[in-house]
Amino acid sequence: MADIFDIIADANRRAILEFLLQASGPGGNGEATAPELVAFLGLSTQSVNRQLGILVAGEVVQVDGEGTDRVYRLVPEGLDGLGEWVEPFLEASLTGLAHQQESAAFTAWAGESLPDPLRRAAERLPEPAEVGSALGRALAEANSRVVEPVLHRVEPVAGRVAESVEPLVERVAERVEPVVERLKERINRRRD
Repeated sequence: MADIFDIIADANRRAILEFLLQASGPGGNGEATAPELVAFLGLSTQSVNRQLGILVAGEVVQVDGEGTDRVYRLVPEGLDGLGEWVEPFLEASLTGLAHQQESAAFTAWAGESLPDPLRRAAERLPEPAEVGSALGRALAEANSRVVEPVLHRVEPVAGRVAESVEPLVERVAERVEPVVERLKERINRRRD
């Protein structure tokens, strides 16, 4: 199974997962067809089918039916690895937040305040969760734009290299085998 972070790296795959999650909500049947996803995403059928293939292979989406009758459903258990990885960071964040609140309370009690430039900068910052979410999306999209195209170019070349190296390995093995046999014979003669 592919790494969960590779699976959710693409913004379109995340949008498909969100669509299927919403379809699972109250009044929803928890499923969608490829044409529904094409209409929702505004992408070509081929592109949506490619993304669905990755999600199905990654076991985060299940497909039932064949041909034009295919129906896709979210498999929440497929995302468990993501939750397990994020959990320690959330705990650390909550611990840090509690410490910050304690520090702010002490600062207020002690009559201290932040220097004006720092206070103004802090007031202009968006919510930390929004910054983290935007940063995560940017990193995932960068991975999708940079790493995936390189992998698509490297994989066929690696296959051709492996095919061309295989005969060389066989020839070397053919030449080495008689040498190894002669060495074994010499060792056996010395023992006798």
